[in-house]
Amino acid sequence: MTEGLAVSGLTAGYGARHVFDRLTIPAIEGGKLVALIGPNAVGKSTLLKALIGIRPVHEGSISLFGEELTALAVSDRARRIGYLPQTLPQATTLVAYELVLSAARAMATGSETREAVEERIDRVFDELDIRELALRRMGEMSGGQRQMVGLAQVLVREPRLLLLDEPTSALDLRWQLRVLETVRTTVSATGALCLLAVHDLNLALRFADRVILLGSGGLLAAGEPTDVLTPDLIEEAYGVSARVESCSLGFPIVLADRAVHRNTEPGSR
Repeated sequence: MTEGLAVSGLTAGYGARHVFDRLTIPAIEGGKLVALIGPNAVGKSTLLKALIGIRPVHEGSISLFGEELTALAVSDRARRIGYLPQTLPQATTLVAYELVLSAARAMATGSETREAVEERIDRVFDELDIRELALRRMGEMSGGQRQMVGLAQVLVREPRLLLLDEPTSALDLRWQLRVLETVRTTVSATGALCLLAVHDLNLALRFADRVILLGSGGLLAAGEPTDVLTPDLIEEAYGVSARVESCSLGFPIVLADRAVHRNTEPGSR
């Protein structure tokens, strides 16, 4: 196994408030799509921000393909990591191609020709099936279209680690499937790694190679999707009674039956 990402004893949060303390996640090999799941306010977004370096890490170790990330400057981490936040790209007067070209040039090596950069951009637009957006102004696009352009900016940089924070939140069903199919194919082909925060448990079951489940006390479980998304763990994490059954094609699906009463309040990210 080629170890891609290992998180050990990580403590991070907002100022003096720790969102998680001494969080350890079993090592994940490269070439995997990993779904990061859990209810609101358990630290999914905070973990992604800690990995990229925009949220301070108070203690702990983050290793990416054998390299300690906490020892690197944020700018150096950015060369290895592609991060797509929940916030949609701005509705500017720039066209999509200009934004993706800027992202590609930021990571281009001195030996990479202009033609090679353009081929890389064309490939990403084709993989995401958004070529028709290339010359559209961002201000003329829907939220979902801007989300797709944001993902193109991440993919064109060819990072070793992709951190995607709810990348399907503004997308309809077709584009949700397109995004997850493209990301899974990309990491499998390149040996990179993707950590994807998502609320849809059925998308996690369908596309993820591994699942990390966070709860209010930190890590609840990590491993194969069907080992993590069990009725007991779903109830513990989300406070719902649920079943995991197979559809007519044999894929597992989560069916939530009812909320389980408990004395908690809904959180916010």
